[in-house]
Amino acid sequence: MIHRISMLELRENFCIYARFDDGVQVVYDMRDDISSLPSFQDLETIPGLFLSGKLDKSRTCIEWNEYIDVPSHVLYEYGTRVSLSA
Repeated sequence: MIHRISMLELRENFCIYARFDDGVQVVYDMRDDISSLPSFQDLETIPGLFLSGKLDKSRTCIEWNEYIDVPSHVLYEYGTRVSLSA
């Protein structure tokens, strides 16, 4: 199943809030990715890069640059589910 993101919010603490077309809402913490993946370290070291991420046209991937992206299924599977009030 393809999980399309209907709403995206990048937060100051390197967390991603996403709502999917099926209503599922998650918060995904990028800090582990940033500390363990060398190419993701730019998200922390380049001022403003993390908050500049954009959803691609298919709504299935968040992209920052040609080296850094996170597919929607990763957020869906590994993000922390949140209630409708988030």
